[in-house]
Amino acid sequence: MEDSLAIIPVDNHTLVLVVADGMGGMPAGEQASQIIVQSLSNILNKKPESQTVRNAIIEGIDIAECQN
Repeated sequence: MEDSLAIIPVDNHTLVLVVADGMGGMPAGEQASQIIVQSLSNILNKKPESQTVRNAIIEGIDIAECQN
């Protein structure tokens, strides 16, 4: 399966649902969807309180993009 998903708890009041489409049939689609889920999970788990969830998500996407 090329798709990945995750529910990432950020704090006591916030969860982030990640659904990553691995673009079935494309080379490394499964790997790409897993990379974005892992990147978002990593960045959201260590997000400083001063950083917004939105900015953390954008940072996680940028990091994942560099890995691909």
